[in-house]
Formats: sequence, structure tokens, C-alpha cells
Amino acid sequence: SICSVSYGEIDFNESFIFIRMAFEVFHIVTAFGSLFITTLFFTKRTYTSFEQLQLEKNELYDIANYDSLTGLYNRRKMKQILHKYIVQWEVLNKPFVIAIGDIDYFKTFNDIYGHQSGDLILQDIGKILLSFLREGDAVCRWGGEEFLFVFQCQEPIALNILERLRKHIEKTPMLLAQEELHITMTFGVSEIQSGQSISELIENADKKLYQGKNNGRNCVIGSSHAKL
Repeated sequence: SICSVSYGEIDFNESFIFIRMAFEVFHIVTAFGSLFITTLFFTKRTYTSFEQLQLEKNELYDIANYDSLTGLYNRRKMKQILHKYIVQWEVLNKPFVIAIGDIDYFKTFNDIYGHQSGDLILQDIGKILLSFLREGDAVCRWGGEEFLFVFQCQEPIALNILERLRKHIEKTPMLLAQEELHITMTFGVSEIQSGQSISELIENADKKLYQGKNNGRNCVIGSSHAKL
């Protein structure tokens, strides 16, 4: 009789311990599962937030550096590039050339075909300008229908590039309102000189541009000593 009670107590204790262990394992598994799900949730949220932050950062970079219409560099970005080039010129005596290009009779196109068509012309011209750049060169939309180039070379090379570009634009018709239009551009070119500032260099290129406009447009005007 005493022995049977004793065996019963042993069976009961073993069952109790087993059930308790099962509950402990269940709680541990549940806790780890909850922790894993929570970690996964917050990791996903963090990754999404980081991805969104990166997209916003890229968007702000584009706004700060690119013209929204043409996709070319904007005036602010070009000023940074010009600063780098002037430092290279002063320290390493590395020459560079500025050119300002202007679409001929652009106001007339806008008046006849509307500003939306004018925007399409600017976009098409922007793509052509980019296709003629070499490594180290840059172009931006300087304002309105004006574009500013910087070429890391001497003036005769830049004149040759711009003359080929001018001829390509002249021979490439653009379709507006189911009508083929022939666009031309005029370019003023100036090479950096000793003691010259960026603003003086740009001013000189601008004078060459207006000289080209007065000479009948659709031309490339540089210094009198530079040859194509």
C-alpha cells in the first residue's frame, strides 16, 4: 500500500515536470518568435525609410544640379565646374575654353508654335549638345535658350567641335505640329587667358556670341588668332 502511493507520487511529479518544461519551451519559442517578427517588422520599416530617404536625397541632388526641362547641368552646377577648371588652370596651367550657344530666332518659334513646342526644341537641342561632348567637357542650360559649354582643350579644338555641332543642328530637322523645322545656333567662344577671371571669360564669350548674331547668325565666332 505504501509502495503504490510512492509510485503514484513519482508519476505525478514526472508528469508535472514534463508539462512545466513544455510550457517553458512554449514560452521561449513564443518569445523568440515575437522578437523575430518584431525585428523583421522594424528592419523592413527601417529599410523602407532608408530607401525613401535615399530617393529624396537623389531628388534633391537632381534639383540642385540639373535643369528640369533639358536634363543638362543647371547654372549653379556649371559654376562649380568652372571653379574647378580655373583652379586647374592656375595651379597646373591646364587650358580650357568657354562657349555660349544661343538658338537663333527662338522667340519667333515660341510666338508661332507656342511655349510647349519651344520646350520640345530645347529638349531636342539638349540631347544633341550632350552627344558632342568628350570626357572632361560639360554643358549646361545657362538661361532661356542659351547654353554654356566648357571644353578642356585649346580654342582651335573647341572651335572644330562646335563647327561640327553647328552643322549637325542645321542639317537635323525637328518635327513640330507635323511640320519640319530647321533650327540653327550661334556660338561665341573664348579661351582662358593669364590673369583672367571666370566672369571676364564668360563676358568675352558673350561678346563673341553677339558678334555672331550681328554677322547673320548660324556661325561659330572665336578669337581672331584661333583657326578652325
